[in-house]
Amino acid sequence: NRLPIFQLNLIKTEPIKPTTQLAKMSLSDEEISNNPLLQKLLSLSIPHSTYPHPASTTSDELQANAPLPSDSNDSHTKNLFFKDKKHGMYLVTIAPENDVNTKELGKLLKLEGKVNLRLADEAVL
Repeated sequence: NRLPIFQLNLIKTEPIKPTTQLAKMSLSDEEISNNPLLQKLLSLSIPHSTYPHPASTTSDELQANAPLPSDSNDSHTKNLFFKDKKHGMYLVTIAPENDVNTKELGKLLKLEGKVNLRLADEAVL
């Protein structure tokens, strides 16, 4: 069963016309300081690459709008936000070409008892 794809957009920017400019662009100090996730990554010294891009609602749209440089080892991701009444909420980040089997995901997360992972609705997001 293929799940819908959701892309968590960290930064909203104006559309980038030539996609070759993507690798050359960098974030301003203001964009970094206004983004709590980037602040957390920096505070924990977690290495990361961040590419500004137009807002995208699916990983397919993101890959079309913001292709990564060909010489990059970076990868696009899709972020799926699941909830389970008994076990709580989980943000799962995977490669865009992968599907998620929620029963297997429950096992990987070592959730015990009845597991009913579902994509969280927009109100929860």
